[in-house]
Amino acid sequence: MIERIRDLMMVARPALHLPFSLTPIAAPVAAAIAGEDVGLIQPLMESLDSTLLPRDERAQELFDVPLHGFDAAVERALREWEAVEALAAR
Repeated sequence: MIERIRDLMMVARPALHLPFSLTPIAAPVAAAIAGEDVGLIQPLMESLDSTLLPRDERAQELFDVPLHGFDAAVERALREWEAVEALAAR
């Protein structure tokens, strides 16, 4: 997800792939910065290792919302963000 967002932002930065997760180290740091409980932050960070998008074709009917692809959702979020402030990464 993070690499795809990077691509959609047109940011040319190399990715560093490690054979282990830094979440156990990064989660307490992120929680301290955000002023949140690490018990909330760590599971959220761990969830980034798996697919979060529903693949059930009934999702639109169940949630009564229009479904969008991941790229479309990210592009919309970036447009909304840029309407508020310039994105420093670009």
